[in-house]
Amino acid sequence: MRNEILVRGAFLIVLSAMILSALPSDGGMDPFVGGVVVAENGQPLEGINVYGSNGNRAPFIREIVKTDKDGHFRLEQPVEVIHIRAEAFRPLAVVVQPGVSDLRVVLEEDARNNWVIHACSNAQTSNLLIGNVKFSIPKKAKRKEHHAEDASSYSIYFSKHSLPLELGSTALYDSYVHDDHWILKSTYFGERWIKDTSDHILGMDAEGEAKDRTRWRLVALRDVTASYEGISAESAKQYDTLIDAACINVPGDPQ
Repeated sequence: MRNEILVRGAFLIVLSAMILSALPSDGGMDPFVGGVVVAENGQPLEGINVYGSNGNRAPFIREIVKTDKDGHFRLEQPVEVIHIRAEAFRPLAVVVQPGVSDLRVVLEEDARNNWVIHACSNAQTSNLLIGNVKFSIPKKAKRKEHHAEDASSYSIYFSKHSLPLELGSTALYDSYVHDDHWILKSTYFGERWIKDTSDHILGMDAEGEAKDRTRWRLVALRDVTASYEGISAESAKQYDTLIDAACINVPGDPQ
C-alpha cells in the first residue's frame, strides 16, 4: 500500500531538484523546443524518446524524436508539454514555458520509484476483473457499468455524493498517449513506470495536484485504465488504496 506523504514528497523532488534549467529565447515564441537530456551524474543520454503534445497546428500528429550521442533533441512542432521516456529512467513530463526553447532535463533512475504490480494469489479475493487486472471493490461502494462499441467501463462511488473512480478497458496501452490538460492545470505532478516482477514495463502511473488543491491520478496498465480527478487529498487515500491493491490475473487463477 502506498504511503501518501512519501509519494507526494517524491513527486515534489522530481520538480524541484531534477526538472529543468531553462534558457529563455531573446525574441518572440520560437517554433521549436530543444535541449539536452542527461543522467543524474551529468552524462548525456543517447537514444531517449522525446515527444510533445499534439500541438495546435494541423495535422495534429504527435512528433517523436530521439536524443543524439550528445543528448540533444529538437522538436519542430510547438508544444505545451514534452515527455521523456526511457526504460531505465523514471518517465518525466515537462511543461514548456512561453519564450523557452532550450531545456536541460535531468532523468532519475527508475528503480527507486517503480510500482511493481504482482500476480493475484489464490488467497486474494476480487469482485471486478477488467482485462487481466483484478480490482477489489468495497462492499459498500456502488458500481455503475457503461458499455461502448469498443470498450467498457465502471464508475465506482464510495458514497452517495462522491465523485467516481473510473475503471475501464481501452485499446492496448500506448506510452505516447497522455492527458496533458491535467498536467497543465497542476501545481505539481509526477509519473512512474508500472512493472511486473520480471521488470517488464506494463504501463504508467501519473498523479498530481490541481491549482484548486484537488488531486488527480491516471493509471494506464496495458488495456486497463483507472482514473479520478477533483478529489481532496484526504479522500484520495481511499481511491488510491483501491488502485494500489490491483493485481494481475494469471491463467488458472480463479476469478
